[in-house]
Amino acid sequence: MTCDTFLRVATPLPATITAADVAGATWDVIIIGAGPAGAATATQLAEANLRVLLIDRDRFPRPKVCGCCLSPLAVDELRRLGLAAEDTISAVRLPLNHVQLIAGGRTACLSLPVGAVQSRETLDPAIIRQAIAAGTAWLPETRVLSARPNSTGVEVVAAAAGGQEQTLTTQRLIIAGGLAEAVRTIAPTGSRTALRRRPPYNLIGLGTTLPGDSGSMQAGRLIMAVARAGYCGLVQLEDGRIDLAAAVAPTAVAAAGSPAAALTHLLAEAEGATGRVISPAAITAATIRATPPLTHQTAPIDPASNLMYRVGDATGYVEPFTGEGIGWALHAARLLTESLVGRDGQLLPPATAAASYRQRHRQSFAQRHRRCRGVAIALRHPLLVAAAVRAAAWFPDLAGRVARLCTGTE
Repeated sequence: MTCDTFLRVATPLPATITAADVAGATWDVIIIGAGPAGAATATQLAEANLRVLLIDRDRFPRPKVCGCCLSPLAVDELRRLGLAAEDTISAVRLPLNHVQLIAGGRTACLSLPVGAVQSRETLDPAIIRQAIAAGTAWLPETRVLSARPNSTGVEVVAAAAGGQEQTLTTQRLIIAGGLAEAVRTIAPTGSRTALRRRPPYNLIGLGTTLPGDSGSMQAGRLIMAVARAGYCGLVQLEDGRIDLAAAVAPTAVAAAGSPAAALTHLLAEAEGATGRVISPAAITAATIRATPPLTHQTAPIDPASNLMYRVGDATGYVEPFTGEGIGWALHAARLLTESLVGRDGQLLPPATAAASYRQRHRQSFAQRHRRCRGVAIALRHPLLVAAAVRAAAWFPDLAGRVARLCTGTE
């Protein structure tokens, strides 16, 4: 079963409120984007008895380019949300405790602190359901076009699929639109999109899911293949499918002629004579999805107003080799909630909340991002990576400790 087949047979997560009722209400918080960061923020704010509206342009479950790996941080944050590993979350979450590195025709297997694997088709709806159970109003298939802060709150212009534009009002706006955020802010200086800083030679994400018989995979083991064009992660999902997620240079995709060809070339170069992990024919037949450039930095507080915040991938992202993306998103959701809500359960003054979130975000993520940027720079040198893989095969215990340092779990 491929991802597209899975989504065709999956039951969509229905809205809990109509577009007419949404426009007729005043909200404490509107959250744009129902990925892990947005849905987790909605859950915690609703638990504080705030009136929360969660909007997404898609319906769920949905396809998503993601490695589907949950770091120990992610598992801990899910436990805080009430989604522990032993709970039933539409499927069984698989433990993840090994990574197999492949580069320059060599391979090494390293142990990691126990994380988990879960498909986004089951994880994302599970967090949204948790938000709904906490009292969040849920409105999918609705696109937010713009946001205009004023002296008392934020006016949000949104349009449901096939519907007219409507203006919503909220005291605070949270943008959790990920890498593909497209919300325009209308400030006194004019309409604009978020200012994002991106490094040169940025990579894009490519991803798909493959049938379980497309290759030889072991449950609980992440395979990371590194080549000159980028790197590719492969992991078995809870339903037997194989998730493929890669960070690849756009020039390599253009030179190969297609995303599938670029992925096939990357894996072939990394594997050398070690044998094929995945059938090239399976990749060629798959639907490959892409992301915008991966690494960026965007201010967590919108410059136009202390009433608008960003969380998760919308605030910053570093190439996902260390598999910490979902953990970062969930952790940032908790930091934002703690910054917004006072001990009395009320929203804190805008300037106070903004200053707290800005400081908490910097303290929590600045070092993590620097570490991941260092790993990303090292990955630009395939000969260095191949030598590291060779050394890891000789000294697995030491290499395992280095791997834990690289992923921030040592």
